[in-house]
Amino acid sequence: MDSSRKGAVGLAVVALIIWAVFVAWWAEAAYSAAHHLSATDWQGNHRTKVHLLLRAFVIGGLPPLGAALGWVWGPLAAPSRPAALATALGFLSGTLGLGVCALVEFGIALSSIEFVF
Repeated sequence: MDSSRKGAVGLAVVALIIWAVFVAWWAEAAYSAAHHLSATDWQGNHRTKVHLLLRAFVIGGLPPLGAALGWVWGPLAAPSRPAALATALGFLSGTLGLGVCALVEFGIALSSIEFVF
């Protein structure tokens, strides 16, 4: 196996491990939300469902979108670099973008905290 292929496989494995962490985090949140439904607050239940669907869309779509963009744009930007390496870099970039999205979501959640005394 040549070094560029080893690099591509290594990057893809790292991205898959990071992606699995985000999928497990989403699955735990979905499990928790399913077991803590309110019998009277249907609007809160709906809001939770919408947030979980949005997170599922982002978690399931961002890394494959990065891989697709890397696969298309990589050979155009650097024809000497193998397409597999560009695809793996795109996949890793999309997966790391999930971390940025999580940090932004955490910041938004912190900014909306209200303390009532």
